[in-house]
Amino acid sequence: MDAALPNYVLAIEPSDPVQVLHVIRNLKEDGVLDAEGVSLFGAEVHVNIEDPDKVKSVLVKHGIDMDRTYTTSPSLEDAFIALGDRPNTQ
Repeated sequence: MDAALPNYVLAIEPSDPVQVLHVIRNLKEDGVLDAEGVSLFGAEVHVNIEDPDKVKSVLVKHGIDMDRTYTTSPSLEDAFIALGDRPNTQ
């Protein structure tokens, strides 16, 4: 494996998880956020990231309401999603 997985998963409980998922993916594609994996976990959006505070601040700047956020260690599923998001360099 060429690089370690992010140390944190930022779990976001927004009023509209699908909207937040799309906003984060667009910000990632535009190079604004450097997130390894972004996915829905029920009513939460999980973001594998090194700097959770940056994600929160960028989302606030884009008008996203977050009911609750917390950081946790990546689960096996978070790690799988993060690896699937990486470009194939072979």
